[in-house]
Amino acid sequence: MKFGLFGFVRRNKIKIDISSVNINYKGMIHTLNGMKANKEFVYRMPFTNKEQGTIRVLSIAVSEPFALVKLNFSLPKDIEPGQTVEFELRCRYEKDYSYEGPLKVSVDALPLPKQTSN
Repeated sequence: MKFGLFGFVRRNKIKIDISSVNINYKGMIHTLNGMKANKEFVYRMPFTNKEQGTIRVLSIAVSEPFALVKLNFSLPKDIEPGQTVEFELRCRYEKDYSYEGPLKVSVDALPLPKQTSN
């Protein structure tokens, strides 16, 4: 047991301060507001298809020091033109020390060929 100048020494609590959320989609970075987080947290990411046709989201990933634990949709996920989908990313911070910096999210999607009617 350790004692400090004013009694017991308290263990440092890990603080996670996400300064911004950087979403990489089609080679472009979209920056959103950050947040304070716990070791495990949910980030809600609204995604609107602004393309003329349907797109298929193939994968969503987060970069270190975070890990994607769960996603509220199974992938691939088709999104119609003009449709907004809110992805809920359950993330976990993988380190044993405090963090201040961005959460980087990568979204991989492809346009689907247009259906022709006979």
